[in-house]
Amino acid sequence: MSAGYTGYSLPTDDFLNRLLDKLRTDDRLGSDFESELGDMTGTTWYGPAKTWPSDPQNAPWIAFWRKLDTDINGRLGTAILGDAFWGTYQTGPLDDNITLTVTRKTQSVQLITADQLGHARPSDGLGDVGAIEK
Repeated sequence: MSAGYTGYSLPTDDFLNRLLDKLRTDDRLGSDFESELGDMTGTTWYGPAKTWPSDPQNAPWIAFWRKLDTDINGRLGTAILGDAFWGTYQTGPLDDNITLTVTRKTQSVQLITADQLGHARPSDGLGDVGAIEK
């Protein structure tokens, strides 16, 4: 699954506020979930995708996600904000400033007939993804 939005890199970007609103209603976090992040309007992502982590303008964006991980404190499992969370969004306007694009993808994997040691695969009729034989 992939998700993106229009409206980033603008001073009106309030995507992070909408995200916090959604998290406050997520039953998995419990009624005591509250973030001290405050109003995040204007905290936005600056591209391009290949170099954004090194752009100093993205420091507040990165700090937000790090603080959010701390606030969630493992209550959403190891994926934290994985497909189960992002799948609750639909493509379309989120508010006056934000339009989401959510793409649900599936990928098929071709099973191979032998593992790295030459043993027949798949065993038990199931495929192993990412297995490393020793």
